[in-house]
Amino acid sequence: MHYSYDASTLPNDEASLGRWLEARWSEKEKSLERFYAMKSDSGDGDGHKRRREFSSEAVTETPWNAMYLSLVVWTLFTFGAKYLFFTSNIAFYWVITCTFIFILVSQFTDGIQQLEIALHRHNQKQIGQVNEKNHFQHNGSSNDERIQDNSTHKTK
Repeated sequence: MHYSYDASTLPNDEASLGRWLEARWSEKEKSLERFYAMKSDSGDGDGHKRRREFSSEAVTETPWNAMYLSLVVWTLFTFGAKYLFFTSNIAFYWVITCTFIFILVSQFTDGIQQLEIALHRHNQKQIGQVNEKNHFQHNGSSNDERIQDNSTHKTK
């Protein structure tokens, strides 16, 4: 199940957010209990079938055009990839190389996502060092030099 809430309506502090999440979890569980308790083919007496409903807040619309488009695109992609794999040496070796690298990474590390996180942190650290260096260049002195200047002013 997927619900969407506006971020501005969420609580700001951690304790309130925890209570809010627990309330949403409870609401979801009750909604699922109602959903599974209701038979999908039960009628309302007038010959109309009742729809299973999750919640009054939930808005579920089926984007049929997007689903069909997705089906067509992924089907074409799958057949196109298979065609390239069997007819192009470059595509064949590309797939073999990527598969081999993926197996090695999965075998010897915690996975690609962990490498991506480590790379992101490394880049953020590099950016932070560059920003700090630029800050010192603009001010003309480092923090250490300013501390020494302040201590010499105090002793005079």
